[in-house]
Amino acid sequence: MELNQHTQLLNPANSNESLTEASIYSQTAGERTLSLGFIAEYAKEASLKTEGVKSLEFSLIAHFKESLGVEHAGNGVEVAYVADNQALIITVYPVIYYGFSIPDVAWQIQENVKAEVERHTDLIVEEVNVHIKDVSLSQRLL
Repeated sequence: MELNQHTQLLNPANSNESLTEASIYSQTAGERTLSLGFIAEYAKEASLKTEGVKSLEFSLIAHFKESLGVEHAGNGVEVAYVADNQALIITVYPVIYYGFSIPDVAWQIQENVKAEVERHTDLIVEEVNVHIKDVSLSQRLL
């Protein structure tokens, strides 16, 4: 379902929002909700399509949640909703293939994630933070 950017807004006044959802509302169509895990999946796909990215890894927080048996959506990606300016902050934890320029790959991840998430959700992405978790010495599959 595609959201119309002219009628859809994040609803910061909804005090019943959970930490894993961002509510979307329209004055004419009622309320819609997007899970932050759903948004994380778009960010994950965009990151993995970036040349030089081998995989995504968990953050320390995700490792801790997993050890407690709590499912963590969007493995390798964290999404936060900032109600003050109605925007998203996305953090990605990639493993990069050896031989690629880390700054170039990080920049391309930022560009890809921002474009894909904004295109699919009509939400504003304020930041895309890239934390390189490792450099892989294994051969890149062609």
